Amino acid sequence: AEYRKGVEALKAGRHAEAKKAFERVIKVAPTDPNVNFLAGLACNGLGDLKCARKHFERAVRLDKQMIDA
Repeated sequence: AEYRKGVEALKAGRHAEAKKAFERVIKVAPTDPNVNFLAGLACNGLGDLKCARKHFERAVRLDKQMIDA
């Protein structure tokens, strides 16, 4: 449910809401590269590049196929 909320918020440009949703999902599934990538997009949308980089790097570490990150 939180994942879907995060995706919907991200699509709607509600980056703060998306970031909170993805952070809740990461607490449950910290090794999911997709959630980390989406959290990075949310952080980027907020202009928080340090946060974005952290999540993008984690996504790539978890899945080398994450070339978009």
